Amino acid sequence: MKKIEEFYHEFKGYGIHDSRIKVHIYEGLVVLQDLSEGTSVTNAAEQLATEIRELKNLDPNTRWIAVYPYYDNDCDEFDFEYIEMSRKHIRVKMKRAPDEIQELVKTITDEKKPTEQSEKKPTEQSEKK
Repeated sequence: MKKIEEFYHEFKGYGIHDSRIKVHIYEGLVVLQDLSEGTSVTNAAEQLATEIRELKNLDPNTRWIAVYPYYDNDCDEFDFEYIEMSRKHIRVKMKRAPDEIQELVKTITDEKKPTEQSEKKPTEQSEKK
C-alpha cells in the first residue's frame, strides 16, 4: 500500500486538552497513531476524522484505523457515517482491524514507544527554564 503523507496533528481534545497524534495517510486509508499525549484517538475519533478529512480533502469513504503503540500496536477500525450537511463524522461502530491492516501497522510503528522522552514535545514548563 502506497503511503501518501505522514505528519503530526495537534488538536484540542474535548475542546480544552492539548493533544497530539501522528497521522499516516495511504490511498483510501488513514492510520491515527495514538501518542498518549492528551485525549486518546478512541475518545476523539469523530473529531479527528472530521478535522483531518477537511484538512486533507479526503474522500468521506476513507477507512480509518487507530493504533496504540503502548498496547503492543493494538489497532481498531472505525466505521463512520459522514453527514454532509453538518460536515461531520459520526461513529457507527468500532471493530478490530483486519489482519492485513494489523501487518501494515507493524511496519509504521516500529519506532520507539511514544512515552519515551525523545518522542515528546517540550512542555511549556521546560521551555521557561
